[in-house]
Amino acid sequence: MNQENTILQNHNIQEQDDKQQKNQQNQNEREQLKQKYTEILSHFDLVKELPTEANPHNVDSYPYGYKRTKARYWQESRADKGDRLVFQTLNPVTQRWNKPKKSTYSTCMNLGIEKSTGHFKHIFSFSYYGNINEYEIKKELLVDYPYNEIQKENLRKLYAMMRTNEHFTVTVRTREYRHKVTGEIKTSLSVFELNDYEEVKEAEEEEKKKEAMQEAQKIYGHYYKEVAE
Repeated sequence: MNQENTILQNHNIQEQDDKQQKNQQNQNEREQLKQKYTEILSHFDLVKELPTEANPHNVDSYPYGYKRTKARYWQESRADKGDRLVFQTLNPVTQRWNKPKKSTYSTCMNLGIEKSTGHFKHIFSFSYYGNINEYEIKKELLVDYPYNEIQKENLRKLYAMMRTNEHFTVTVRTREYRHKVTGEIKTSLSVFELNDYEEVKEAEEEEKKKEAMQEAQKIYGHYYKEVAE
């Protein structure tokens, strides 16, 4: 009994050490991100109002071959895709606006004017490929950014999804076999075990997926409500 207690005690100590180490690594990552993002932001003046197609950010003298011309920038926001930056130049010969050039979509972007050059630029993006630390540090540093309503909603969804993902792991399905008597699950069998096991049917896997999705939706709703409030 004493030996069992000692083993359990050592296991609990190891769990605590692992948790503390993970928390310290997480804190170190947050500090490094904050330092990195603060340094980047120090080179920019954030926009006071988001540019739109009807009210773009205008540039009066933009290089156009050996000439100079006018240019304009604006942001497109879509609930189903996110944000993208649009850029358009005026043809100095025809005095017609050229076809706009559009960037790829990101869940949410932040815009500003570079202090050293006066250039209008895309500074940061929020995306599903980031992690919760990146999200939270950017939100903290950009607390006064003039997000539009579509961006606010997309950021709520992104936060809820990131936090929900912390509760689940995705694995590639392998073929599983259940022991006919004990219920033990194995992913490979020797030839001598074939009569003792039966394959776990796809219908059972689908039921497990359905249950996981229902649980994920509950967790997602909790975090969505948390950030909305």
